[in-house]
Amino acid sequence: MRNKVIPWNVDVMGRSRNAIGASARVLLAFGKLFLQDSVMDLVQVRNTDATSPSTSERRRSVVSEHRTLAESTILSETVDPVSNSHEPDSTLGYSPYALQLSPENQPLSASPQFSHYSHSSQESRDLVNPINGELPNLDEHEACLMRYFVVELAPWFDICDGERHFACTVPLRARTCPPLLNAIFTASARHLSRIKKYWRGNQVHYGGKALPKLTSETAIHYHNECIAHFVSISDHSREAQDESLLAAAVILRFYEEVDFPAMGQDTESALRGIQIFLEAQIAPAVSGYGLRHAAYWIALRQEITTAFSKQRTFRLPLGPCEPYRSFSLLMTTLVIHCADVLQYCYGSEEDSPRDRQQSSMGILQTGTDMRLARYEELVAFETLWAELGPPSFKPIYSREPDRSCGEVFPELWYLNNCHVAGLQFLELARILLTVYNPKLPRLGPGQRTAMRSVDQELRSIVVRLCGIALSNEHSPPGLVTASAAIGMCGDRFTEKLEQEALLGVLVQLEDKHAYPTSSVQASLKVAWGWEGYEE
Repeated sequence: MRNKVIPWNVDVMGRSRNAIGASARVLLAFGKLFLQDSVMDLVQVRNTDATSPSTSERRRSVVSEHRTLAESTILSETVDPVSNSHEPDSTLGYSPYALQLSPENQPLSASPQFSHYSHSSQESRDLVNPINGELPNLDEHEACLMRYFVVELAPWFDICDGERHFACTVPLRARTCPPLLNAIFTASARHLSRIKKYWRGNQVHYGGKALPKLTSETAIHYHNECIAHFVSISDHSREAQDESLLAAAVILRFYEEVDFPAMGQDTESALRGIQIFLEAQIAPAVSGYGLRHAAYWIALRQEITTAFSKQRTFRLPLGPCEPYRSFSLLMTTLVIHCADVLQYCYGSEEDSPRDRQQSSMGILQTGTDMRLARYEELVAFETLWAELGPPSFKPIYSREPDRSCGEVFPELWYLNNCHVAGLQFLELARILLTVYNPKLPRLGPGQRTAMRSVDQELRSIVVRLCGIALSNEHSPPGLVTASAAIGMCGDRFTEKLEQEALLGVLVQLEDKHAYPTSSVQASLKVAWGWEGYEE
């Protein structure tokens, strides 16, 4: 049975208050780890390459002043995490607290027990330059990157957010929050430079503008600028509560997913930042509203895809999500169910090492019984969804593939992105529950028959996932989810027609949406024994 969860509104709040001071110290370590994982030999933070885009004099002087801070200075000042002081920090050239409203003008918090005094807690309309009352202008290069984020990338983040925080709130917040601004530029620069249709000759063109300064090193430049800011503000314990920095970490995690071929591997450095910020913000992130709430659910979806693809421990907290397991909260219910299944299969950092060992290995009889009971609970959810799932999650149009015409995937049209994302997470959970079924025979005459049944079920799920993704191209993240399933289960396909169709999905994801799939394609060709790809 599921371990009893301590009431989140009591336990998490206590841990959040205690963790804030420690988070300030960890924030510096996070920045250093990020710097180590960056390609620092290409673009140094201090010495900007001639090909890297220039920034405004105001932001350049701010970054320069921050970098002169010695490590001892950064760690020397202790800030009361629940202090109501609104005095601007005169020791730094840039202080987010100089932009905030007076206490009497503070909006009501979503969680009255949680104090948050960063400028990022204000409504976007209040985020103006305190000196001249105007937002700083961007140059043409930066304006193109900002527009690209709003038009092309924000929909990836806002697929289940009716208020579209990453399209509407984040860009305006970024105008007065340098780390968030540089995170946006980082993601846009890398993604835009990877899309073939924007290249004309040896230059990228977007929005009718040539971008000669956009090179392979541009994203690294902005990435290093962003991390320099993380390091420079790490002496403020309240920064761990800043929802804009949480949003910046989520955007950097997206950048890592797109950029890992250039880095050699997915280091998941941004995930460490997300964990630090969520440690201090988990209660309002889960139970509240606004940007912080939206960023938490995006981080959760990112973690699901990563943990599934890497077959590793689930690293974000789910304990506070108990109120969202109700069937009345449809999309969040499916997300949490998939995360629950990942925890069942690979363990969770919320568990103790002993619990994790018993869960994954079933060494003790008691552990085996508990694991079987937990499996039955997770399977029962699927049965319940099949019986009680709302009609809105049914396809508005469906058609089986015509194999005589070379079709492999079904057509499954859904009304909106939430339906696509939620149902795909349900399919990922089905893959895991099929493979990790504790009732499967390990030996004996029925073992081969059982494995053939497993392979058939996995092929059916992958085909369905690809059909959902290709039938709903208005939701590009669907292709990412489908590609994760292809990477894990594609070797089960033996027909050449199906293999070529799967490769077509991976090629489309890389060519149209800049997600790297070349290594997965090569691995599958080896597994299939294609000529020239033998092991």
